[in-house]
Amino acid sequence: MKVAESISDIKVGVTRLLMATQDQALLAEIHALLLNAASGEDWYASLDEEDKASIERGRADIAAGRVISQKDLMEESKTWGSR
Repeated sequence: MKVAESISDIKVGVTRLLMATQDQALLAEIHALLLNAASGEDWYASLDEEDKASIERGRADIAAGRVISQKDLMEESKTWGSR
């Protein structure tokens, strides 16, 4: 089991990953996420209706028990390449 990292370690790791990526769309999303977090705004309120509907469908799936554990998903994913 991995020991929890300190905030400083996490920042260094994130910085390394940011500096290594060339994916402009990913960087723009991360930038927007950080700006939103720094502003203290409610991120859910900034979502469009399609995204909010998707979240609500996910909540309904959870409430109805239509979920799969990560362990089961990992086992199932092993067969995806052989289909």
